[in-house]
Amino acid sequence: MQTPYTSTITMTVPLDMADIAAAIGRALDPDTGGHASWHRPILSWLDDRTPVYADSLVCSTLCTPEFRAQAEAMTTQPELLHQMCVSEYARRWPKLTPPALTDCVLFCAAVAIAPLNPPQVMP
Repeated sequence: MQTPYTSTITMTVPLDMADIAAAIGRALDPDTGGHASWHRPILSWLDDRTPVYADSLVCSTLCTPEFRAQAEAMTTQPELLHQMCVSEYARRWPKLTPPALTDCVLFCAAVAIAPLNPPQVMP
């Protein structure tokens, strides 16, 4: 069976946006773990047990090309992102409060999406 997930999206936000990123990630993920999909990358190690962490959070996931295009569009249009969050929370998590429009504005201003790397052609 062929998978529909033929693209990847990698998003980065500043560490201080952890709560907003988790709330938005919950709505973006078609499954249920989007709120936990952000992680703090390890940049290096001071010794065998002491990591040096980045001051940012990263979410990288396989996705469909359509989802990637939608995510790119929503991160340039906070109102669209907010509408999607409100809709998804109402549908899937009615007891939780969706991110506010101001949160979506902050997220869109801060998020960086890594460019899509073209497929490598082997000689």
